[in-house]
Amino acid sequence: MSKLMDFSVNAKVKLMRTIIENKKALFSYQILEKFKAGIVLTGQEVKAIKTGKISLRGSFVVIQGEEVFLIGANIPPYQPKNTPKDYNPQHSRKLLLKKIMEVSDKYMAK
Repeated sequence: MSKLMDFSVNAKVKLMRTIIENKKALFSYQILEKFKAGIVLTGQEVKAIKTGKISLRGSFVVIQGEEVFLIGANIPPYQPKNTPKDYNPQHSRKLLLKKIMEVSDKYMAK
């Protein structure tokens, strides 16, 4: 366990970069506020996104209670031959926001 702790103390912090941005939404809609969010993905989805295989066309965000989900984003399989049979490239994916209660209260009141 001490080796793990030594590693985490000495590890360099990597800044997260934006992988994809919905440019058409920025053109078609007035953006009042922006949020940065993480997303829950499987290993093969991470690999597919790193190779540029993602489409946000037609996707949207839904707030359900205290959770936020990305609906309709298309992430095709990284390796189609090794993909599970029940894999759905457009399934809903959970977004990770820090201040979800503030966001939920603000937009649910409108």
